[in-house]
Amino acid sequence: MPFGLTNAPSTFQALMNENQLFAKKSKCVFGTDHVEYLGHVISAKGVATDPSKIKAMQEWPILSIVKRLRGFLGLIGYYIRVDVSEEHAVSFYHGGLPAEIEMGVRMFRPTTLADAYRLTNYQEATLESIRKKNNVMVNSQQGRFG
Repeated sequence: MPFGLTNAPSTFQALMNENQLFAKKSKCVFGTDHVEYLGHVISAKGVATDPSKIKAMQEWPILSIVKRLRGFLGLIGYYIRVDVSEEHAVSFYHGGLPAEIEMGVRMFRPTTLADAYRLTNYQEATLESIRKKNNVMVNSQQGRFG
């Protein structure tokens, strides 16, 4: 931008006019102390996890279907800093989910965990403890804001 930021407002306005960009009133928020953005709450205190995401983790449906379990593991992998002991169980759990199982001549995708393999009590207890966490912290690998 020539002449530094002194021309920034007029340059931005010209860009909006040339490309017919408009702000939608229903999507704009003014005069608030926090903003919900991409599953996080950004405020003067910093970045925190959206409470609705924590509630979703705690109220996730029973983990008996492989697709639901993979969704749950993806959600907690993004939001939770998992303890080392829990991380071992979850990584084993996640790595142990087969994409396809060979049954005779044809292949099929397992839809339930009983079709895939049997869970150990330790794995079930670990996932329940992760599921019930109240103090979810933002994962440190999300970038410079996390």
